[in-house]
Amino acid sequence: AVSIPADYTSFLQPVAAAKLWADVKAQAKDFDEGGAPPLKALETPYVVKLHRVTPLAPTVPVFSFAHPRPGAGAAGDDAAAANARFITLTFDRANEPAATLHGFAGFFETTLFAPVTLSTHPPTHTPGMASWFPIFFPLVSPVDVGAGEGVAVHVWRCAAPGRVWYEWAAEVGGGASPRVTTPIHNPGGRSYYVGL
Repeated sequence: AVSIPADYTSFLQPVAAAKLWADVKAQAKDFDEGGAPPLKALETPYVVKLHRVTPLAPTVPVFSFAHPRPGAGAAGDDAAAANARFITLTFDRANEPAATLHGFAGFFETTLFAPVTLSTHPPTHTPGMASWFPIFFPLVSPVDVGAGEGVAVHVWRCAAPGRVWYEWAAEVGGGASPRVTTPIHNPGGRSYYVGL
């Protein structure tokens, strides 16, 4: 049998996206007593056509998957555990100006079946494609990034029976003691998950 997709790789990049972030915040119609928007609106990734977004560093690969998954269906196979992932990505901004980090833009490249491919990743974007868009992982609170200051993101792809979700946290300032560390967004899939 032919599996569609046969393989895929995701990519992330930090972005300044004030308008997009404000639109995400506006999704929160109700406010708690402290005046802050509910976390659900700011802990949910959004599939969007990116406008008025400034990349703060080049994209880097995140996770790769291939189908069928090696070991799938074997005795003792735990599909949820096998599909869970964690990675820390660092973005070099040595020659970049100061900016505000509003979140991360996500892209993908996939082989549907050789030689047919599909991509939202800017360097390999499928010409004329308008059916798939990038994804935006917002930060609950935007973070100012100094000129030349590095950015890192911790990304978890979590899986449990019947659902999959992402968690993310950013660091600004690099090194052993970052200047800013955000809380983990969407822990336990509390604001967003994909049902299987």
